Amino acid sequence: MPAASGDSVVLAPASVKGLAKNKFAELALTFGLDLADSIEQSRRNSELFRGRIKRITFSFLLTALLMLGSVALADYVNLPDWSGNPYYTHQSWDFNEIGKDEKGKHLPPKEPFLPDGKPSMVNPYGKPGYTFYAANKKYFDWTYIPMRMKGWARHGMWGSMGAGAPAGLIFDIPNHKSPKLKTELWLQYVISQYRGAEFTSSVYADKNNPFIMISRDKKKIKSGGGSGTWYRITEIWQISPAPPVAHAKIEFSKNMGLIDHVSIDTRCVSVPGSRSR
Repeated sequence: MPAASGDSVVLAPASVKGLAKNKFAELALTFGLDLADSIEQSRRNSELFRGRIKRITFSFLLTALLMLGSVALADYVNLPDWSGNPYYTHQSWDFNEIGKDEKGKHLPPKEPFLPDGKPSMVNPYGKPGYTFYAANKKYFDWTYIPMRMKGWARHGMWGSMGAGAPAGLIFDIPNHKSPKLKTELWLQYVISQYRGAEFTSSVYADKNNPFIMISRDKKKIKSGGGSGTWYRITEIWQISPAPPVAHAKIEFSKNMGLIDHVSIDTRCVSVPGSRSR
């Protein structure tokens, strides 16, 4: 019989239990949904965080690689300010590959081995180039990376094994000829010496007319690769009178050596006591 209006309703114990279960289920569902939202939000935040970390890491690595590349290319350094001289010349060689073959192999530079470094060549007197020589040419050759080793910051170089020594490069630099001027030649090169390898440098107009070295600086550098020790050597040479061509020779003897970069600047200046300028 329905209860009259205003009468209190007394629920049976079973009804109370059922209501309690429904309330608990509702609370559990609400809690579960909130928890799921919290987990999803945490997952999204975590993915966002990981994405940011990946982007930051990639940016850092890219910057590091670019910096490494800059170090590898920064070889023409501490140069003399000779560009204002009317007889100034400049030429640099990085010994870069000239392309790849159908199998992806790097192709070596070709004769007459014109300058391929930066800044570009400045020489109104002719085309500078170089030749190579070796006691055994099987053990002196151009290589993109020695023995295909990984982790090299440098690539494109001439290398000599011990059995090929002596071996080296001779650079021919056209120059302004004048009986009343002297030629000054600035030579900078980057080499790697391995286990007692020795090298010498010389500059000459011909076999009977050598230049005189007036300064030399040798600095150990970090960039390179392999187990040899890398150096940047800077020298200044001079001769009077100014010849039409200067020859700069870099030679290795004993064990393994690498030549990675060469830069040569020249100018002609007055000989003391001469009226020529």
